[in-house]
Amino acid sequence: MLDWREREHVEDDEGVINHQPSLDALRTCGLYKYWSIPGMRGQVRFLEWLVERWNVQEQCFYIGGHQLEIEPSDVYFLTGFPNRGEQLSLSGTRPGGQSLDSLRDEWCTPGAHHAKGIEIKHITLRELRVIAFTVTRICGAAALHIASGSQMRMAIDCYQGTIFNWCDAMLANVKSQLTKAKNGRLKTFGYGPLVVSFALERVPMLVPQHLTVDVLGPREPKLIRWVAVMARHPDEGAAVVRFSDSYFHWLEDQVFSIQDFPYAGMDFRGDPDMVLPQGEQWDDRGTLLFTSFLIMYFFLFFFLYISSHN
Repeated sequence: MLDWREREHVEDDEGVINHQPSLDALRTCGLYKYWSIPGMRGQVRFLEWLVERWNVQEQCFYIGGHQLEIEPSDVYFLTGFPNRGEQLSLSGTRPGGQSLDSLRDEWCTPGAHHAKGIEIKHITLRELRVIAFTVTRICGAAALHIASGSQMRMAIDCYQGTIFNWCDAMLANVKSQLTKAKNGRLKTFGYGPLVVSFALERVPMLVPQHLTVDVLGPREPKLIRWVAVMARHPDEGAAVVRFSDSYFHWLEDQVFSIQDFPYAGMDFRGDPDMVLPQGEQWDDRGTLLFTSFLIMYFFLFFFLYISSHN
């Protein structure tokens, strides 16, 4: 059985809500939207159902005979992460920079020490502390309260204003964890909310029949609407959805279809919480996919209309 890993720093988050410098720091580096999404209640059975359908060789899901790829645009619209900026890898060692001891000396309370990294609670600056907690979540870390040297350097770069392309970086890690989980080499899965929400968005038949999900505004990450019905804490959502045994038995008899682009109407352009890297301007990049799908569906509808009248 997989372990569902979720945010473990609710008390720190509650303090940040009324701390404007921390909110400003999150916005400056493009992490505010993701940070503001509440935690999701663990849905281990559903996650394991999806992992069973992950094809390691092709790096995609197969659901009901349909190929389903998770792409950077899915991560972008689900999380509200920047899809531009400096490229980075969330695994391995981040080259250059300060040593772990040097980082502790500069950013942590005196005497703070942990063999595997930096205990985030010992970081003295609240703005950096909340960014470090967010970075460990993005990295899908097994221990969210410990930042490795690489993660700490990422957090410092974010605090100093660097905007990373988190969409590509997180997607690579998601696929890696899915592969390890499928091969039985991973116990703690760090991207449960993202993968579950992705599947529910792209495969409509997976949504329980009794469930009504909110339609959000054009600047709200899609992940929010699924957290609202699977909230980890009662005061953060309207209902608690559980995927029972009867649900999975029901799925066995269903015919699945894939929703190619469920993000119609979303548009982050000009959003003050979506800061662009220095020197870049908003253009149609965020809506190119949306426009192409509108054109495709228009011509399909036109073709069917002509065919039906001949």
